[in-house]
Amino acid sequence: MAWTESYAVPVYEAVVCGLALKQMERQESHQKRIDLMRTVAECQAKYRGALEAFRRSGDLSEQSRENIVIVRAGLTILVAITRPFTDRLRAELPNVTEPYHSALAAIYDDIDTMAESLREILEAWSIALDDELVHEIKSAAREVASGGTKEEIPDWRDVLASVHD
Repeated sequence: MAWTESYAVPVYEAVVCGLALKQMERQESHQKRIDLMRTVAECQAKYRGALEAFRRSGDLSEQSRENIVIVRAGLTILVAITRPFTDRLRAELPNVTEPYHSALAAIYDDIDTMAESLREILEAWSIALDDELVHEIKSAAREVASGGTKEEIPDWRDVLASVHD
């Protein structure tokens, strides 16, 4: 019996220790998922906040060129990193159990949608930095405002037909 105890006790103590480590790993994994959900939800809120700021801002003509350059740089980075970020996180979704899986998938989709809207805003802000294009737009706006007639504007079908593939 002493011989069995000399082996069995350490083996079973190690089993208990192993099971305790496994439980700690599960708890850690659960905590990591909670932390991931929290972080991703915070990112989602930041993207929404950025999008709302642009929706409230309205007219760029009131902004200095320097301000547009600064914001455009940050927006360029944000748009550039979003898709790789969500794609990498989506690749991990098969390893995530419910209820986190569906919640994270929905958040990633929402972030991608907001990033696409931010990409469109970036394009508009980029136009604001193109002096030649701004001049053309202002000239066209002045022409329309000065009473240009409808006949002076070419029919869109004719313009489209004139474009070659």
